[in-house]
Amino acid sequence: MMVEKDFGILSIKSGLSRNITLNEMPGITLTDNWRARHYNAERADRYTASVGLDGRVTEKLHVQLTLNSSFDGDFKTDGEGGLGIRYSF
Repeated sequence: MMVEKDFGILSIKSGLSRNITLNEMPGITLTDNWRARHYNAERADRYTASVGLDGRVTEKLHVQLTLNSSFDGDFKTDGEGGLGIRYSF
C-alpha cells in the first residue's frame, strides 16, 4: 500500500508492504572429509515501511529525502535512508 500527498512545493509519499515466502526454503548442507552439516533456512516474512519527501526549492531544483525500514520476521530490523538533489536542465 502506497500513499502520496502533494502540498504544492512539498510532496510526501509513504508506504507499508508485507514480503512473504511462498515456499519453504531448502536450507544448505555443508560437507567436509569428516562429516556433513545441514542448516535449515529461516523464513523471510517481514514488513517494509517507507517514507519520502520531495521539496521544490526553485522551479528546476528539488531536494529529496527517503527512509526505509524492514522489521518483523527472523532477521534483524534494518533501516536505510537517502538524501538527493535533483536539477532539471
